[in-house]
Amino acid sequence: IRDSSVTGVQNVCSSDLNIGIAHGSDVEMVKKLMVAIAGEIPEILAEPQPEAYFVSFGESALNLALFFWAADYTRVYALTDRLNTLILSRFKENDIDIPYPTRTVMLEKEN
Repeated sequence: IRDSSVTGVQNVCSSDLNIGIAHGSDVEMVKKLMVAIAGEIPEILAEPQPEAYFVSFGESALNLALFFWAADYTRVYALTDRLNTLILSRFKENDIDIPYPTRTVMLEKEN
């Protein structure tokens, strides 16, 4: 949680949520979906509006971040929980995979 405020408003703060999606996913569609989900939660401010970014290529995922402003900093963990729950549900509905790291182990026989 970043320690930020909007002039004249004491409890407002910004926060972010990071998530990885499968390589080959439609990044633009996923970013729009994440912003739309944030817009469904009344305690997440419409202004400044939530923003989603493709931040990096990971080993197992394309890493995205959702930045949002909360009306009350004491509710950030509850809002993050609500966002995560909705994102998981919507990702399933839209066949967006959250990958898990995998490793291939190759064993060689000794003579």
